[in-house]
Amino acid sequence: MTNDDGDSASQEGLSIWAARLAPVLAAAVERSVPDTGAAMAFSGGVDSGLVAMLAARKARPLTLYCVGLPGAPDLPAARRAAEALGLSGRLAVVEAGPEEVLEAAKKIWRLLPDATLLEVSFLVPALLVSGRAAERDVLTGDGADELFGGYHRYASMWPGELPAALERDVDELLSCGLARHRAVAGSAGKRLRTPYLDPEVVSLARSIPPGLKVLRGERKAVLRRAAALLGLPRSLCSAQKRAAQYGTGVHALLMKKKSR
Repeated sequence: MTNDDGDSASQEGLSIWAARLAPVLAAAVERSVPDTGAAMAFSGGVDSGLVAMLAARKARPLTLYCVGLPGAPDLPAARRAAEALGLSGRLAVVEAGPEEVLEAAKKIWRLLPDATLLEVSFLVPALLVSGRAAERDVLTGDGADELFGGYHRYASMWPGELPAALERDVDELLSCGLARHRAVAGSAGKRLRTPYLDPEVVSLARSIPPGLKVLRGERKAVLRRAAALLGLPRSLCSAQKRAAQYGTGVHALLMKKKSR
């Protein structure tokens, strides 16, 4: 088989699986948004952008929240994404000061004493969104990176390493990580809504060949194709962003504090 033949087969497989994934994702978001509306932890990437777009179609109250330290890259990214989606009027951008972030980190460590600095860095934005949101239910993009190959480290793995890494990360999220996120949201009186972790999405995602999740270095390839089929603007389908702990500036602040 030539390289061209291999590329054609990959693209055909990508199209087939994306067409199967798109309606399952849409139905999961439909089930996730309560009649009373919801808040959305929004960073401007493909994961949160797709959920926000689908949730907004339900014509129920929806507020997008993006939090970060002043100058954090997620803040302008969220503004651009909300504008592309026609949802600028629903976006609340919250610049959290260093002291507020550090206080949130302390609260999380009191709640989860064994949490690592990396885990706390990820959970701080979740706590800040939960604390600011007036809505009881908070939509998140949890699970998209693990299910669809979104982490940077996946792109540098040998093909033979990727399947086990994906399975391990999904199992860890479902057995531990999600419960921690729910505990943090619950401490602020909020309830998480996680459409990517809908059982039907998880089941289908686990059956997608890993080579269609990370395709020639493109992370979340099949999710991006499915998002395009659902009508997500091209700028969001191709958006490349860092994980929440980095895009919000929280991890850098906690590392700086630790080194003192």
